[in-house]
Amino acid sequence: MITFSALNLNKYTINELTEIKSTFYQQGFVLIDTHSINAKDKISPVANALNLGEAATTAYNKKYFDYKLTADNMAVIGDLPNRKGKINHEGFESNNAQGLHVDGTIEPLGSIQTSLLYCKQPAKFGGESIVFNLIGAINHLAKNDLSLIQPLFDPNALTRASTYEGINESHTGPILGYHLETKRLIARFAINITCQWQEGFDKVPGLQRTIKHLFEMAKEDSPYTAKFPLQSGTLMVMDNSRICHGRAAYIDCTENPRTMIRGIYSQLPS
Repeated sequence: MITFSALNLNKYTINELTEIKSTFYQQGFVLIDTHSINAKDKISPVANALNLGEAATTAYNKKYFDYKLTADNMAVIGDLPNRKGKINHEGFESNNAQGLHVDGTIEPLGSIQTSLLYCKQPAKFGGESIVFNLIGAINHLAKNDLSLIQPLFDPNALTRASTYEGINESHTGPILGYHLETKRLIARFAINITCQWQEGFDKVPGLQRTIKHLFEMAKEDSPYTAKFPLQSGTLMVMDNSRICHGRAAYIDCTENPRTMIRGIYSQLPS
């Protein structure tokens, strides 16, 4: 089971695959130093080494935010003065704090299993990454009171919806379930404006009590959360079905604005 105790923030090279995979499965994420990768694209060599397959994208991002996507389906997070769309993506283009979430706002549980986030240019101040050991928190609740976990399996538990005017896209499904291929217990969760929690609370008995516990366990002073900066050249590999991630607000530099590149994948490292 994933744990954040004795958190490992070592930055491995792409050649240290045994250590990378071990850390990924122990704590749900791992950091990689990409300076030894002699290519402009730092994400694809890591994805290939971890057997993640081709980068995926969602129909939602392809339809509404294609201007943020590169030709190989990487999402550019940060200011793009020469590439603007009709709708500015809050997470991709603002310097506001971003609540905890898993990637794939309106994707079904388990669709996106691995997320890669490459720091091309950090913010001038702030912008730290925040991670939440969601599956560890759920496991803790199950050990203390198994009845707390049952509502999470309900197909009406969580609705995540687009928050942009003119976009009517959403998905309702369970928070907790099993991945048919990997046989793993996986989760889908967020603490941000995409969540329409009241709908689930009205339909699923006991859900509000469980979510209240998870909200408490996701606070920054909790042993289930961690906060740290990503430096230039660092790539974070995350288990998108077991941990959540977000970021702190930041102050940017006009000459060198904060820029992150994200790739999402339907496979796990192997």
